[in-house]
Amino acid sequence: MNILNYIKKYGDKSFLEKEFTVVDNVLFACLSYIDFEGVVSNDFHNKITMEIAAKKYFENNSIKKEISAVRNALEILKYMMNTKRYKDILIYNYQYVSNRNCQFGAVSFDLDDNTTYISYEGTDDLISGWREDCLIAYNKRVLAQDLAIKYLNRFSFKRKKLIIGGHSKGGNLSIMASMYTNFLVRRNIISIYSNDGLGIRKEELESNRYLSIKDRVTKIIPNYSIVGHLLYSDNNYKIIKSTKKSQASHNPSTWVVNDDHFEEAEISRFATVFKKTVDVWSTKYSIDSKLKLVDSVFYICDSNSITSLKQIKVKFLVKMIMDSRLIDNDVKLMFKDFYKQILSINKQYKKGDKSEDLDII
Repeated sequence: MNILNYIKKYGDKSFLEKEFTVVDNVLFACLSYIDFEGVVSNDFHNKITMEIAAKKYFENNSIKKEISAVRNALEILKYMMNTKRYKDILIYNYQYVSNRNCQFGAVSFDLDDNTTYISYEGTDDLISGWREDCLIAYNKRVLAQDLAIKYLNRFSFKRKKLIIGGHSKGGNLSIMASMYTNFLVRRNIISIYSNDGLGIRKEELESNRYLSIKDRVTKIIPNYSIVGHLLYSDNNYKIIKSTKKSQASHNPSTWVVNDDHFEEAEISRFATVFKKTVDVWSTKYSIDSKLKLVDSVFYICDSNSITSLKQIKVKFLVKMIMDSRLIDNDVKLMFKDFYKQILSINKQYKKGDKSEDLDII
């Protein structure tokens, strides 16, 4: 089974008949990838059912033209829109911000009169979102995190139980927003989900703010996770089985469902080696050096009017960076070191990650 099979199996049962599960959480986390502009309101007053929202969306939009994360979300919406379990859920408060420095999205779902799921979007194809992902490791906060906190604070005077969730960067936003929201909101949060989401910085993980929400956090990562292994997380995260390997396992549609939960698994050697490689590389360089590298890579993107992943060919981007006269040699060597490590992982992974002597450091 996968998440679509789950919808088929339990779609005829209301949340009173079948309580909210971790699989439901992933479904709602994925829906924030959809561009609901013109379909869902950006306030608390004008709410629309999922059935009506889906019909309005599909009247004017095609699935084929979208990136994979959005296509997956739209497939989920198509399955959910006509089911007893989901069709009458109210959708509202859609927010999306995209500019040179930020990519942020969020949307709210009233599961019933007393419970709301707040979904934070992960990184889409905008270069600005990927730049934020890189900066999250080295800056105290990025703009998307500030917007996530501001969004959650809008619920200060709503007496509802809150479930906060997101996929990829959205998982990081879910934790950060829950940590830094005001106490009126924090006391109403019953669950926080990070679905193969970026971790947080070590000092944040050890802070009193994180300790105040720790018992409400659930983090799940697929057994070939790359993104979910970055930065720091509690060691009690759940490892689940994916039908795909490497970066393809980041896609929630590949996660194996067993009845109403995800099938657990052991972490793969590939994921372990990848994390070890990135950690070792990271400790070689200062924070200032790494920030300089991030700025240099995205300067090249800006200089060549690259705003979307669709415009990037990796080998071409590497060549532009290495040939640029505007980037310091130290930064080029640092980038070359990183790229060499990634190529090494890929090369050995293709040979099979079952080898016990896999050692690329």
